[in-house]
Amino acid sequence: MCSYSTASCRIKRWAPLLSVLFLFPVGTAGLTKRPSAGPKIAPAAMRFTLEADGKDYFIDVIKSRQGTPLYEIRVDPDHAVGNKVVGWELGVYRITRKGVGQDNLLAPIRNWHGLQAFHFNALDLGSPPDKSIFGRVRIFHLPPFTLVAVVESFELVPSGDAFRTLALYIEAK
Repeated sequence: MCSYSTASCRIKRWAPLLSVLFLFPVGTAGLTKRPSAGPKIAPAAMRFTLEADGKDYFIDVIKSRQGTPLYEIRVDPDHAVGNKVVGWELGVYRITRKGVGQDNLLAPIRNWHGLQAFHFNALDLGSPPDKSIFGRVRIFHLPPFTLVAVVESFELVPSGDAFRTLALYIEAK
C-alpha cells in the first residue's frame, strides 16, 4: 500500500489530472503523434503550352511518395462565341477508388461569382500579367501541399480578347 506522503505516490495519484491540464502525459511512455492533413505528395513540376487552335487542354497527376495517384491537375479551355478561347481554368481534383472527383479543390466552397485566381483570362492577362488582378505567379495552399502556377508566356489574338497560346509552369510541393 502506498502512503500519500511519498513523492512517487503523489505523482501517481495526480498524473491523470496533470496530463489533462498540461497536455502531456505524466509518468507515461510519451505523446501520441498528431494525424497529418493527408498523404505526403511526391514533388512534381509541369511545363506545358496550350494552343487555342490545337491542344487546348492539359491533364497530369500528382502522386504520393509511394507512387499512388492522389490528385489530377487539369487545365480546361473556356470557349466563347465563335469557339474563341477566352481563358483557361486550372483545376485540382481528388482521385479516389471510385475515380476522379467532380469538385475543383481550388474553387471556393460556397457560391461565388467572377474571376478567381485559378482562371487565366485573356482580358486580365493582357494588361500585362504583372499588372493583372492575380499576377504572373499564383499560389494555392491545399493541405497537404502547395501548388504554384506561373504564367511563362502567352499570345493573344489582335483584338486582345482571346488567346492563341498560353505557357504555364506548375509546381506541387
